[in-house]
Amino acid sequence: MGLKQILLIICVVLLVITGCVLGGFTQKTTDMTSDPVNYTFKYILYGHPDEINITLYKGVYIYFSKRDTQLYVGYEKDTYTEVITNPEQEYYMKNILDAIKAKSNNTEDQARIAINLVQRMNYTVEDEYRVAYPYEVLYRNGGVCSERSILLAYLLKNIGYDTVLMGFRNENHMAVGIKTKPVYTYKNTGYAFIETTNTNIITYSDGSYPNPKLELYAEQNIPPEDYPEGYANTTVKLESTPELIPVSSGMEFNNLSKDYADAWNYTDLGSTPNGTVSPSNYNQWQFINWYYGLHYGDGFITYNPLNPITT
Repeated sequence: MGLKQILLIICVVLLVITGCVLGGFTQKTTDMTSDPVNYTFKYILYGHPDEINITLYKGVYIYFSKRDTQLYVGYEKDTYTEVITNPEQEYYMKNILDAIKAKSNNTEDQARIAINLVQRMNYTVEDEYRVAYPYEVLYRNGGVCSERSILLAYLLKNIGYDTVLMGFRNENHMAVGIKTKPVYTYKNTGYAFIETTNTNIITYSDGSYPNPKLELYAEQNIPPEDYPEGYANTTVKLESTPELIPVSSGMEFNNLSKDYADAWNYTDLGSTPNGTVSPSNYNQWQFINWYYGLHYGDGFITYNPLNPITT
C-alpha cells in the first residue's frame, strides 16, 4: 500500500470521527435546549416590586437531574463544590445572571435582588439525599434549604462576592454567608448571615426552624410521651457554630448598617411583654416589612406604611 493510500485512509477515518463527534455534540445541544419554558421570578428591592423574565429548558433540567449528586457521609463538601462549580451549567445560568445585572449597575443591588428572588421561591423536597444543581432549583422554582442556599451562593459568586455556605449540622439547616465588616458578621465568622428559605433581612438570624430531633423520632416511631426531656419543642433556634464551606473569594458586602439595625429592631418592634404594640412601633415594624419585602400573615405589604400616599 502506497503512501497516498495510507494518507487517504487516515483522512477518511478522521472525517468519520469528526462527524461522529460533531453529530453527537449537535444532538446533545438539541436535547439540552428542548421544551423551552418562560419563567417569571419576582423580587422586592427597597420596597419596590419588580420581576425577571427568562427562558429555561426542560432538556437542561433533565440533563442535570440525572447526574449523581447523592450526599455521602464525609464527602458532603465535595458534592456541594461539584454542583456549584460544574462548568457545564455556566452557559445555561448566564441568562438569569444577565437579567439580574441588567436591573442595576450596582453590585450590592444585584446581590439584594438575587437574595430576595431566591428567598421568595417555594420550599420543595424532591430527594432528601440528593443535592440539586442551581439550574434545577431555578427550573423547579424551589428546593430545600441547602439547594436554595447553593443557588444563591452560585449567583453571589458570579456577581463577584466572597461567599460561603453555612452548615448548621445540629439544627439540620443551611444558609449563606457573604463577606462583610466584623461588626455585621455572624458569630465572628467573618460573614453576614443570609437566610434562603423565607424572606428575611441580611444579618437576621433569629428565625425558628423545624426541630430535626422530632423528625428523627417520628421515623423511629417513638411516641411524643417518650421523647427525651428538652426535645418536645416543635421548633428550634440556630445555636450551633456553623461549618463554613467556601464557595468563592471576591468582594465584601459592607453597606449593611441599615440592615443590621433593622434586623435587631424587627423582633422588638413587633412584640412587647404585655402583648400590645404602640402605633409608632407598629408603623415602623410595617415599614421594615415593606422595605425588605418580608412576608407575614397572608401577604406582603405593597405600600410604604410611613408614607402611604406615595409608594
